[in-house]
Amino acid sequence: MARIYLDNNASTSIRPEVFEAMQPYFLEHYGNASSAHAYGQEARGAVEEARALVAALLKGAPGEIVFTSGGTESDNLAVIGAARALRSKGRPRGRTGASPPRRSRPRSGPIRSS
Repeated sequence: MARIYLDNNASTSIRPEVFEAMQPYFLEHYGNASSAHAYGQEARGAVEEARALVAALLKGAPGEIVFTSGGTESDNLAVIGAARALRSKGRPRGRTGASPPRRSRPRSGPIRSS
C-alpha cells in the first residue's frame, strides 16, 4: 500500500521538476532578493520572473502576485485583505469575543492616572 504523508506543518516534499528548477538557487544563486548587491539583484530578477510566470498561469497581473514565507503570513494577508474589502463596501469589520465592547457615549469626567 502506498504511504501518504499528511504532516506538512514544518516541511513539505517538492516535486523533482521543482527541485531541478530551484537547484541553481539552492547552490549557486542564493542572494537575498531584497539586497542591493549583485547576488541579491540576481535573485530579485529570478523572483520577478517567477512572479510573471505565476501571473500568466493565473491570467492575472504580476503586481497581483504576492509570495509569502509561510502559512501564518498568508493567512494574515488573506484576513486583512478580506477586512479591507468589506470596509470599502461599507460593511463593518468583524469582532472577536476578545474585543472590548464599544462605548455608546464618551466617558464623562476627568481621566485619572494611577
